[in-house]
Amino acid sequence: MRRSSVGWLALCALVSVLQAAQPASPAPEWAAQKGAGFSVETPAGWSVWPDARKGWVHLMGTQGEDVVVWPVFLPGVVSVPDLKTVQAIHQKLAAACPFQAQWESAQAAGPNLVRARGKSGEMTAVSAFAWKPSPRGVAGYFYSAAARKADFAGKAADLVRVLGSFRLTGDAGGAGGVQWALFADPMEGAFTAEVPAGWQASGGLIRSSPEDPHLVLGVTSPDGRTRVSLGDPQMSTYFIDPAGSLIPEGSMNGAAMVLRYLTGAYFCQFYVASRAPMFCTDLQISEVRDNPEMVPYVLSKDPTLAQRPFSIGSAAFQCREQGQMKAGFCQALTTRLSLPAPGQIGMWNLKALTVYLTPPDRAEQTRAIMTHIGDSVRFNPQWGMQEVRNAGVRSGIISGTANQIAGMGEATQRKVDAVEERIARMRSDATLGIVRLEDPATGRQTTVDSGANFYWVDPRGVIVGTNVDTTPGVDFRRMIESPAP
Repeated sequence: MRRSSVGWLALCALVSVLQAAQPASPAPEWAAQKGAGFSVETPAGWSVWPDARKGWVHLMGTQGEDVVVWPVFLPGVVSVPDLKTVQAIHQKLAAACPFQAQWESAQAAGPNLVRARGKSGEMTAVSAFAWKPSPRGVAGYFYSAAARKADFAGKAADLVRVLGSFRLTGDAGGAGGVQWALFADPMEGAFTAEVPAGWQASGGLIRSSPEDPHLVLGVTSPDGRTRVSLGDPQMSTYFIDPAGSLIPEGSMNGAAMVLRYLTGAYFCQFYVASRAPMFCTDLQISEVRDNPEMVPYVLSKDPTLAQRPFSIGSAAFQCREQGQMKAGFCQALTTRLSLPAPGQIGMWNLKALTVYLTPPDRAEQTRAIMTHIGDSVRFNPQWGMQEVRNAGVRSGIISGTANQIAGMGEATQRKVDAVEERIARMRSDATLGIVRLEDPATGRQTTVDSGANFYWVDPRGVIVGTNVDTTPGVDFRRMIESPAP
């Protein structure tokens, strides 16, 4: 069982307020309650409602008691925010959490810690927010505890014990001593995952096209020497297998790349060989192998894979990054969606991709961290239900794509002409000094003046460009470049 130092600071802030209420003896009967990634003790009869989309755990007592525990990670927030910024963060978290109250302005209660009092009708409440800085964001805990004003003092002992018993759980394996923070998908609220506290974390559910949602999550150690990635925002997840046809490999058709089917092991070999030279030299792929021992685990995570051919495999590699030797590892899961007939095309999917790059002496721990992050991913059931409702539409789009390109072997020249025309439009964009962008959350496409490396949009539609991968504000989300039509 683990609790981060961030959560402990916030808890201490609340306990100091609750203890000042001169609490009576705690409830005599208690129950241990466990959920996905946490455990907590409560008086008998309490309800526990974790929200996988938001990342909080909401507890409600039999006599109106209300407790919220919310581990958060805020990418893009400066590592040492001033009091005004922290007060604004506290206000937003308090406004978003399930217990609604009128909160006083949060006041500093210690280093990296603020707390506030609040009320809601006959209820009185206290809350706290504490954070731990990192180079690219802050990991924090938000707590609130409330009870009816008339018996708040009598319930304080129970609230103290509930808060003190809360633990994030999970086997850290070789990542011994690592503290974890909850990362919530900022794009569509599709998933949460546990990431090392204090590490830079970014990503979310992205869509290279409306029918192609995939999870992307990247974490980087505070010293920048270790990186772990789930998915790749620049890599297509749907592929067209041209089999024996004349369709040129490497070309794109919508969101799908034309590439013959690769097993998980050989996809990793292809991926590492094409990606690693972008950031390191002296690449050596030391091992490429299938991982049949992972099949039972994969099927336990996604039983639907038993209905189609799939493969899971890995590749180990070494390279030199900025003069330092690094050890790398890639694991991929690929599955066929349709088998190609002779001379025709098929469809296949990159179902999962995990990669790390780290100094050799950290390889074992990094492997354990990568495994823990992957195991901790939890998808929001409400988002999943919406995806199921859209499955028929998506299936029709994929089938339509396959039918549309069925005769491409006889139309290779037309495809080449289309590619050249797209390249001409891209040259035109460069000449005009514009870049085409898409908001992954809404699908909205627009053009803006070029000149920045990254572009961000807030809920009002305001677009801001930056030269570093850091959000200009809490409400901004990353936009992606869309190809010329």
